Amino acid sequence: MTQNVARLTMNIPKGFKKRGEYWHVDRFINGVRRRVSTGQRDLEAAIAWASTSDLVPNTKNYRASKRDLLRLLDSARARARLSGEPFTITAEDLNVLWRRGGGRCEMTGLQFSRQSINGCRRAPYKPSLDRIKRGAGYTPENVRLVCVWVNAALNEWGEEVFKTMVAAFRNHQGKFRLARQ
Repeated sequence: MTQNVARLTMNIPKGFKKRGEYWHVDRFINGVRRRVSTGQRDLEAAIAWASTSDLVPNTKNYRASKRDLLRLLDSARARARLSGEPFTITAEDLNVLWRRGGGRCEMTGLQFSRQSINGCRRAPYKPSLDRIKRGAGYTPENVRLVCVWVNAALNEWGEEVFKTMVAAFRNHQGKFRLARQ
């Protein structure tokens, strides 16, 4: 009996484990091991899923993040059509941006999340597509993924003011009491 079990486990690739009905796979994201569900009941299908998954699965928000990226693409396409700006990015370009940032904001390094705060309408840590140069359109070399709140600040005041505000906060942190404490 133990020989049969050993034979079965020898055919399972490293990092795969069955939990309940579904296969899970280990992924290393930013140096941290995470076990991600493949959503597959069959080992061969789980191996195929792991080798072809578009985005780096980093949390339970994996499917939501993929859906969010497709919404970002559609919204950006509509804005470009209205303004007459060039639009050449594809879903694959957004996947490359996602993998490059590891599911994090490229400006702050904060993990993307769909969770809203204090009942606000917009989720501040949700991914947002930022154009680095405003008039240059939506091209792969002119866009980056940032948090919604970062993009709002950048659109309103620009990158230099954003950097100044972040540096000022970092320098004064802890020197003054916050009003709500």
